Amino acid sequence: MTITSTNRSTIGYIEEVTKGITPAAPNFQIIPTTGGSPKSETKTEVSEVIRDDRMTDDLIPVDEDISGEIEFELSYAPYKPLITSLLRTAPIIVTISDTDISAANADNSFNQSAGSFVTSNVTAGMFILVGGFADPANNGVFRVVTVTALKIVVTGGTLVTEGAGPTITMDGIHVVNGESNIDSYSFIKRILGITSPAYFYYRGMQISKMDFSIEVGSKITGTMTLMGLTEEITETEIPSSGYINSPVYTILNAVSSVSQISLTGITDVVNYNSLNFSIDNKIEAAKAIGTLGAVDLAAFTLDVMGDINIYFESKDIYDAYKGATAFVIDLVLQDTSGHYIGIHFPNCKFETLETPIDGKDNFFMAKGTFRALRDTTLNKMISFTFME
Repeated sequence: MTITSTNRSTIGYIEEVTKGITPAAPNFQIIPTTGGSPKSETKTEVSEVIRDDRMTDDLIPVDEDISGEIEFELSYAPYKPLITSLLRTAPIIVTISDTDISAANADNSFNQSAGSFVTSNVTAGMFILVGGFADPANNGVFRVVTVTALKIVVTGGTLVTEGAGPTITMDGIHVVNGESNIDSYSFIKRILGITSPAYFYYRGMQISKMDFSIEVGSKITGTMTLMGLTEEITETEIPSSGYINSPVYTILNAVSSVSQISLTGITDVVNYNSLNFSIDNKIEAAKAIGTLGAVDLAAFTLDVMGDINIYFESKDIYDAYKGATAFVIDLVLQDTSGHYIGIHFPNCKFETLETPIDGKDNFFMAKGTFRALRDTTLNKMISFTFME
């Protein structure tokens, strides 16, 4: 027997208008992945009938779970809509192009004499990509600390006083954790490298969780966890199906792609060995008598947590752990095409922290886990800003 199958497969998705129903003539968006896929797991029970011939009567399907994990190397365009869906809120879009914007060193602020930053949707906690100033110190990515109509105070760089005149641009697509949007997708696993192509359709899929891993000397990788309602396997595509190639992308890495990383609120934190975090909607399947599998999905308490390894230079970080001191994490990623992802954790605390002695000839590291908490000012736990 000759085995002719090869690993020629793609994963794609399309948003559903009605949960659990794939739109007619669907155009599936292909995403770049490194492994994993949606799948069905059927629970069975063995018949317990007592027989005098010692044989077993039957194996009965009693439940089904539609879920799966998709592994990926993080890139800007392919994963921007999926991260937005994960956070479950509509994006806030800022696009400013004006000649009346100036920069002030005194309070690290941008100011304008007309218009309004507020009505332009600039929001505290978001990042903005600024361009157009003559002094390069005033251009780049900054996080907005406070906003009024005519002034925004920023962090992430030290501004140089510069008057208005040239056209200044400010851009950002800001997404925070919320509960209003519950996007539902149909995913397809298309297997072409076999004698008869197979099409696996997974419907009513929601993004339950994403994990991100940023490790020294590595690509930035992640895992996306899905939960759904139904699976269908066929050798025939949905009529008039189309496939949209993945957008052009650059894979991010933990060296040249990390333009900013900071942990503020604790002194003496400068160098980081790793930062891994997860955003978990805790989606659960509702089961009902008479239905194999789920009848609906619901998200429960949002969990945002991670682990971090930091070069240990003083006891300040351990004091922060013992004293339950809150701190802020800011992370800005960029690719070679001028795309940026700003990630903001406004209120974190360590759950665990240890300073182990790993043996001779080792750097001394503080290794801990942290949890993101509701920030009382922003009323949020985490946000992403996409800039280009």
